[in-house]
Amino acid sequence: MGEKRGNTGKLENPYNDNGVLEVYHEEIKNWIRVTSREFRSWGGKRRITEYKYPYRQPTEISMYEYTGPVFEYLTNKIINKPSSGRNGFRPESQSTCNGRI
Repeated sequence: MGEKRGNTGKLENPYNDNGVLEVYHEEIKNWIRVTSREFRSWGGKRRITEYKYPYRQPTEISMYEYTGPVFEYLTNKIINKPSSGRNGFRPESQSTCNGRI
């Protein structure tokens, strides 16, 4: 009776998810800040901005475009030919960014 159901497995993040995660939205021609769930399943351009705080002051900023694997939304299944934009089904209860993505 007390079995867990649903998303019980840990999602793989083969990147530094402590940085600022952004995806490029083709329709509005702008970068949008997203959570790790949207970032890992985005089929378009993705970039990460990392800050280094040795003495509580940001001294070094590293921004790079991420070209790693694209996963299906909320799974660890790698998509070989991702479509541009989000990949996979997102339940309405978990939608974010007021429908921008």
